[in-house]
Order: sequence, then C-alpha cells, then structure tokens
Amino acid sequence: MILLLIGPSGSGKKSFKSACKDYGIRVIKSCTTKPKVEEVDEDVYKFLTDEQFDKLVMDDELLEWVVYNNHKYGTLRNDFTKNCVTIVDKDAIYKLLKIYAGKVFVIYFDVSEDECRKKCLERGEDPVIVEEKIQNDRNRLKYFDMSMANMIIRDDDLHRFNSIIKENIGKWVVR
Repeated sequence: MILLLIGPSGSGKKSFKSACKDYGIRVIKSCTTKPKVEEVDEDVYKFLTDEQFDKLVMDDELLEWVVYNNHKYGTLRNDFTKNCVTIVDKDAIYKLLKIYAGKVFVIYFDVSEDECRKKCLERGEDPVIVEEKIQNDRNRLKYFDMSMANMIIRDDDLHRFNSIIKENIGKWVVR
C-alpha cells in the first residue's frame, strides 16, 4: 500500500511519516529546493538546486510536484513502491489515485489552524511566515474533497500516531 499524507503545515504529517519507519513502512523523501535550517540533507528531503529540480521535471522523473511558498517540492517517480509513505499536495492525489488505483490509502490531516500555528511556532518558524502558511493552506485546501480520504487525523489524534499505525498496519503493509 502507498500511504499519501495531505494537510496543512504544522498538522503532524512529518511526525506521522517518521513514525511509520518503525513499522516497516518505507519513507519516501521528497525533493525540494528549500532546505530548512534544522533539517539534515537526506534526512527528510533530497535537497536540489532549482536547476536540478527543473531538469527532473523536464525529464519527467517526478511523478508529482508543486510550488509551495515559492519553493519546489516533488517526488521521484521510481520512489513509489509498495509499503511506502509520502506527503503530497492535494492536486497530486487525483493523479496518484488514477495511477495506483486500489493501492493507495489517503490520510488527511484535518488539524485546527491554532494547533498548526502552535506546531510551526514551536519549530522556531517566523510568526509572519507561519501566518502566510496558514493563509496559503486555507486557500489551497479549501476545496479538498474529504471523501477522497480513507482516514482523517484531527487534533485529538496527534498524540496517538503509534497506536493509529499499529491499528492499521495489517492493511497498509503487504508482505
């Protein structure tokens, strides 16, 4: 199964993705042109220059990609295999559901703006940038069709990622 995580900044997607590693779910590292100060290359992302990223787009090596807050994010086509998890933009869901019909499980993080704001600020992000992200996410996710999600994570679920994974691992991991 391919787990696709979607939701606003600060909603817990990266933490959930990281927790999946302990359960035999391979983490797909997204490509980006915007490394964060605290992130180590190859830990969460494959860091690329704009030119490298653009070449991947031209060579059709990215299965999905998006520009978010003026930075590019994408996922390499050959990284999609069974038993993996990745974070994607809402527009990629349609494409991935079509390509991997029956092999995709969509988890939507419907977390409050207050909780997202809190998480972003705890990470040390600039308050002005955090408010921009919240506004961008509000506009970007406004029309997401919640019926496409197989599971919805809400504020009360943020402390129980391990139990959510344990409860569902049997349908997510194909041996």
